[in-house]
Amino acid sequence: MPKDFLENLEAYAEHEVICFKGLGFFDVGVHVMMGWWDKIYDEHYVHLTKEKRSREEVIAFLKSCLKPVPARTVPHGDMKKKE
Repeated sequence: MPKDFLENLEAYAEHEVICFKGLGFFDVGVHVMMGWWDKIYDEHYVHLTKEKRSREEVIAFLKSCLKPVPARTVPHGDMKKKE
């Protein structure tokens, strides 16, 4: 995996892939829910290009990737078991 990652770094950067070091999927979720954006940037965000993006730019980009899930109401009749 690391060899493949390094060999394709340019393609990942081109597609704006988000990489973190030292965080798993669950950890990223906790950091986001706790609002630890600075910590994500300072300690875990991996810059994929030589030109490093600013803290503000990265945080704005990460926030733009998050969309709330709209509430869905289910009519009472739809909850019945179908036969």
